[in-house]
Order: sequence, then C-alpha cells, then structure tokens
Amino acid sequence: MQKERMKEIVNGDAEGAIAYMESKKFSERNFFYKYAVDEENRLTRLFWADSQSIIDYNCFGDVLIFDSTYETNEYNKPLVLLCGENNHFSTTIFACALLFGEDEEAYDWVLENLLEANNGKKPISVLTDADLAMRKAITNILPESSQRLCSWHLVENAKTNCGIPFSQGFSASLRHEENGLTTEPENTSLLLATEMPWLEEHAASVFTRKIFLMVREDIKIQGLYNRWTRKAREGYEQLAVVENFSVKATEMARYGTLINGCKSMCYYASKCVDGYKRMRDFIQKETPLLQELSQRNVEEENAAHEPVQFHDVRDPEKIVTKGRSKQSSKQKNTRNKCGNCG
Repeated sequence: MQKERMKEIVNGDAEGAIAYMESKKFSERNFFYKYAVDEENRLTRLFWADSQSIIDYNCFGDVLIFDSTYETNEYNKPLVLLCGENNHFSTTIFACALLFGEDEEAYDWVLENLLEANNGKKPISVLTDADLAMRKAITNILPESSQRLCSWHLVENAKTNCGIPFSQGFSASLRHEENGLTTEPENTSLLLATEMPWLEEHAASVFTRKIFLMVREDIKIQGLYNRWTRKAREGYEQLAVVENFSVKATEMARYGTLINGCKSMCYYASKCVDGYKRMRDFIQKETPLLQELSQRNVEEENAAHEPVQFHDVRDPEKIVTKGRSKQSSKQKNTRNKCGNCG
C-alpha cells in the first residue's frame, strides 16, 4: 500500500498539489484554485477555496481577517489565512494561499483571487496585524473597505504606550465574555462592568435602549437579521453540490464496507480449526484473483480516459520569511554538556 501511495507523489510536491487541486475542481462544482510560477517554472504562489469556504464567505464575509502564519511547510512559505466568524461565533476559513514573498504585489494577487472566487463580493471591514504590505494591498484592491487592527495588537499597543495596568483593563473590556452585567431596577438597562467607569458612563449615554431598537430595525430592513440564525446559509447550499464523486472516496467507502462485513466472518472462523483452515484457503485463493481483476479494471479505465495531464511545475525553493523564528549562531553551535563541563 505504501508503494502505491508513493506513486502518487512521484512528480514532486508541487505537481502533486496541483493534481490534487485539479481533482477537487472536478469533483466540486465551485472549487477554486490558482497558482503562479517563476521563470524556472517553480511554484511561487498557490491560492485555493473550496465550496464550503465560498458559501461561508458569501454569508459571513462582511468582516475579513487577513493574516499570515509561518513555519507550516518544508519550503518556509508563509501561509495566508483569509477567515472570519460565522453565525455560531466560530472561526470559519474563507480561503488559503501559499506565497513566495510577502510584498504588496503578492497580497494584491491573493485579494484579486478572493474576489474572483466569490464573484466580486467585497468585505466591509478587513482586520490585519498592521503589516504595511497588507495595508497597501487592501487599499489597492479593496479601497472601499475599512481597515482595522486586530484586538491582540490593540492590547499590545496599549501595553507599550499606556502601561500594563491600563492594558489589563482595556483587554478585559474587549473580551465581552468576561464582562459582568449589572441591572439597574429603574430602567432595566444593562451596563458593562469594567475597570474604566468613565468609559461605561459614556457608553451608557450613547448606546441607549432607543438606539438599540433603531439599530435592530435597520438590521432587519437591510436583510442582515438572518445572518446570525440557523437560516444563514439558506440559498447557498446548492453551491456545494458534488457533481462527480471522488474515485478515491468511493474506493475508501467500499473498503470500509468490506472490512466491517469481514469482521464477523473472521471472528467465527477463528473459533475452530476447520473454520480457520476454510477461511485461510479462501483468502489465499481469492486474493490473487481479485488483484488481477483490479489491475485489469485500472488498465481499462486508463485506456478509456485521456492520459493524466502534467503541468511540469517544479517544487518551490526554500525561503526565509520575515515571520520565521531565527536562531542565533550561539544557539546553533550549542552542544549538550554534562554537569562537570558547565
């Protein structure tokens, strides 16, 4: 089995990844992917979004989180995550991309493909980590979208510029799940209990019950109310229809069915010598026949279909990204020493 699996990646990581993307595009109606190569035909960029991601973006893509993570692959390529929050307040992935560089042009390419995959739908707000190249790309591709800084960086900035005591109270006020609610009997209004009373008083004077009711009515008029209910994905589910079920998935389903069916038969056969011998002889007789049948079926399918198309894409070069952790030369040369050596 391991030998058969190794055949699938004989053409390299890049070729295998693109072949997998092609198979997903064939089995999912709205699966989207794009890639780019350099002058040596090495893979430099890869963007993909499956049908479920496209559905979620169309439902919950008004707020987009644009972030990069590092040290996730052998080639040290930064993994760009485009994500948001669904109607269950859980993180949902809209798309992913692997990039060679982290410059403005690369991020432009990512956002352009995001819009192409989702028929031009643009987010209202984009949250970033204040990366300059990201901000320029958002200005270029999404000029009408508001740019916001994520809460973690807000707290870090508060800690740096205002000190730890203020940053602790500020952090608690951002995490609404940790804020206690107190009720005033006079008007039954709810006020957040934080360590900044001046902020509470100002919020209470602005966000009154009347304002809340006005905002709620406006949300209903704009058709945004269902977004946070169980009906959020109604009208989008047809996007995920699988037209051609994966051959590999079919094979795995058959394999699981046969394994479950054989368990009881092998169990009873092991209870007696005659049953064991009969089962053993049956397996030894049928296995070569089934192997020959499988090989013949593969040959017939290969003859009936067009040969596999290779894209001749080479594996990318390993790079050093700005987010990759760096070890000092002293750490690299450090050897294990016993207690006597210090």
